[in-house]
Amino acid sequence: ADYVYVMDRGKVIAEGLPDEVANNPKVIEIYIGE
Repeated sequence: ADYVYVMDRGKVIAEGLPDEVANNPKVIEIYIGE
C-alpha cells in the first residue's frame, strides 16, 4: 500500500505512509500495547 489509514472503534486515528504510521505512538499503544 502507498497510503494507509488506521481505525479504532470506527474512527481514523492515523493516516499516512506505512513507515510513518507503523512508528506512530498512538498506533503502537492501541494495537501492540505499551
